[in-house]
Amino acid sequence: MEDLVAFGELVDMGETYEGKIIKLGYNLDFNSDNSYISPNDPYTSKEKDEQIDINENGVVESIKTEVTTGMGFNAIGELEFENGGSGDLVREGWFKGTFDGNGKTIDNFYFNLDIETMTMGSGALFGTNAGIIKNLGVKVSSKARLQSGLVAINGDLYNPVAESGVIENSYCEFKSGSQTLYGISTMNIATIKNCYTNGKTSII
Repeated sequence: MEDLVAFGELVDMGETYEGKIIKLGYNLDFNSDNSYISPNDPYTSKEKDEQIDINENGVVESIKTEVTTGMGFNAIGELEFENGGSGDLVREGWFKGTFDGNGKTIDNFYFNLDIETMTMGSGALFGTNAGIIKNLGVKVSSKARLQSGLVAINGDLYNPVAESGVIENSYCEFKSGSQTLYGISTMNIATIKNCYTNGKTSII
């Protein structure tokens, strides 16, 4: 799990992974200690070289606690705007490589957002995708809330062509109780093929 968090942080810092292939080597479960190198230790940021509060609850806790409580996991590649999303774009992280899920699953994927904290490219495993995501299964936690399970924005907003943003041979499964709005993608301006969504969500 530490590698997944670090991967997302590097994309947010501007590493697009264009021309590179990232392959998921193992099934991951947000709720299982076996999916972490050190589940009881805080995560050390690659950007700041210090332990950080991933879920933004004001306390630095163990990485497992950080990604399964509060706001939860930070999407891989996010767009940051001024004034909580209403102003100019001040930071962008676009994934433009190939992420091969290798037939593996990410289970109990967790995020918890409300309208005030939701921004473009948040509340999903991948906030942005202008590359290829394939062969991946994401099972969303029953405690997850708002947005999408797999990709928030699929396709390059600045170059909206079909080849720029592909999701294929993947699925998103919702566990009973999840309050999630979308399945494969919140906003799609590119290509989704051979994908499906399974399960029932409830919006309160």
